[in-house]
Amino acid sequence: MIANSGCANAFTGKKGMDDARWMAGILAQKLKCSLMNRVASTGVIGRNLDRTWIGGHLDEVFKNLSDTEDSGKAAARAIMTTDTTMKEIAIELNNGVRIAGISKGSGMIEPNMGTMLAFYTLMRNCREITGYMPEKAADKSFNMVVVDGDTSTNDMALLTATGYHDAKKKHSRKGLTMCVSALQNDRKRREGATRLIEVRVTGAMSMEDARKAAKAISRSPLVKTAIFGKDPNWGK
Repeated sequence: MIANSGCANAFTGKKGMDDARWMAGILAQKLKCSLMNRVASTGVIGRNLDRTWIGGHLDEVFKNLSDTEDSGKAAARAIMTTDTTMKEIAIELNNGVRIAGISKGSGMIEPNMGTMLAFYTLMRNCREITGYMPEKAADKSFNMVVVDGDTSTNDMALLTATGYHDAKKKHSRKGLTMCVSALQNDRKRREGATRLIEVRVTGAMSMEDARKAAKAISRSPLVKTAIFGKDPNWGK
């Protein structure tokens, strides 16, 4: 996986597609592997990638790669744009499976994630987790957050497994908990945010109905201003 922070490479047409393939290509060449890499870009929309800058710093990046805690923090810092703090989490399940993740994202949150890049590594592979977690976990966490009600052009949540381990299905729910926990760590520190609102819906006929009800409240400017102004006007 190769990531660029500062240029979204969005709304850049054919050249943008060519640039993304080029990024995948220089990584594949460096790793001596096939062109099956994931490309992530975040930042300003409508500008082209600076191939000279990216290509010129690749050797420096590879020189500093390691499995240390400092390297994890360096990666978390590197993907930040308007984030005020880096966002990272790591857990170990009771069967020894470890999951770690980093993410970035401050604004343009809702309806689908929000100018967010999130990268998770599962230290051992478990079919129940890798087959279940990414979509389901995002739907119940990242896709439920509302900040400004605007969505982003650039969103990715990527789960990478580095081995195989035959874990049971209950551990996929543990993986989901990890994802939600990372979200909690993420959303409480949105740029400039001073309030956190959690909406709980009971008695809904379906998950989709509950989702609509929750978002009707959380995306309302009137509700937000009432909470921010500490004015519990129930007419809002």
